[in-house]
Amino acid sequence: RVDANTGANLDVYDIPKGTYINPEVYNIESDASSATYPLAIAAITGTTCTIDNIGSASLQGDARFAIEVLERMGCSVTQTPSSTTVQGPPVGQLKAIEEVDME
Repeated sequence: RVDANTGANLDVYDIPKGTYINPEVYNIESDASSATYPLAIAAITGTTCTIDNIGSASLQGDARFAIEVLERMGCSVTQTPSSTTVQGPPVGQLKAIEEVDME
């Protein structure tokens, strides 16, 4: 709102009355940075790990960790728009890589 006499902003907001309807399903994307830890454990131990709600459609840059890092290290990576699965290589066969750009 604006003051009628001075034209100054009043920092007052009018919110129209309405009815809010909750969506039936509301998916919240998992934290991609935190998801890198179990994916890396799968890589190191030669096991499989799937993270739901983090995939190729993610808005988070760290969602590319499995494809850009772990796959280069010898892991099998399957990424759908909404999930990422890493299968580590047999123990002792994980490959070192030269460089990882973490920016």
